Amino acid sequence: MIFKHKLEKEGNFFFRNRGRIPVILFTVVIPFIFTSGYPPGDAAIKYIEWTSYFLAASGFLIRCVAVGASHPSSSGRNRDKQVAGSLNTTGIYSLIRHPLYAGNFLMWTGVAVYSTSVLFIVFIIIFFIFIYERIIYAEECFLEKKFGVDFLYWGAITPAFFPSFGHYRKPEVNFSFRKVLANEYSGLLALAFSFVYVDVLRLWKSVGEFSLPLPDLVLLAGALFIALTLRTLKHHTQLLNDSPQQKGK
Repeated sequence: MIFKHKLEKEGNFFFRNRGRIPVILFTVVIPFIFTSGYPPGDAAIKYIEWTSYFLAASGFLIRCVAVGASHPSSSGRNRDKQVAGSLNTTGIYSLIRHPLYAGNFLMWTGVAVYSTSVLFIVFIIIFFIFIYERIIYAEECFLEKKFGVDFLYWGAITPAFFPSFGHYRKPEVNFSFRKVLANEYSGLLALAFSFVYVDVLRLWKSVGEFSLPLPDLVLLAGALFIALTLRTLKHHTQLLNDSPQQKGK
C-alpha cells in the first residue's frame, strides 16, 4: 500500500474510534501514577495543579469558541465518516485549521500534568501526535477532494495546529452560546471525571486506600447535573435549537 494511502486509512480508522481514546488513557495512566513519585505536601504540587487547570480550561474554551461560531453544516461529533457541508475559514479557523483537536490536546495535557507524572505527560504528547497527525491527514485529504482550491488556499495561509494571527478574519457566523451548550456538555463532564479519576488515583497511591474527597464529589455531581440537564433540554425541548445566521444577512 502506498504510504500516503496507509496514513489516510489509519487516520480514518482513528477518526471513527476517537471516542475510545479516553478509555485507553484512563487505563494507561494507572501505572504511570503508581510508579511516579511526588512528595506529599510539596509546595510545587499546587503550582502544578493550577497549571493543569489552566491548560484544561484553555483547551475547553478553544473548543467552545470553535463550536459556537462554526457553520451549521460543518463537521461535528460525527463518528462514522468525514462530513463537511461547508468549509470553516473565518474566526478561530482563520488562526488555526484544527482548533477542536488543539483544544483536545490542551485538555488532555492538563489532565496529564495533574497526574504529576512526567512520563505520562511525555506519553500524552507522543500519543496525540501519533493519533491526531493521522486523523488530520485523513480529514484534510477529504476536505481537499471536496473543496479543492478553496481548501488549498486556506491551508496555505493557516497553520494546522499552532495559531497565527497574520490572516485573521472575523467569523461569518454569529457566535451561538446555545450551540455550545448543546454540544459541549459531554466534554465538560469528561473533563471533570478525568480530574476526579486522577485525583482518586493520586490519593490511593498516597494513603493506600480508595476514597472520594468531598470537593471531588461536588465537582463530579455538579458536572453530571449540568450534562444531564443540557442533554434533556437538547433532546426533549427546543430551547437549545439554534440556526446561526451569517453576519450581514
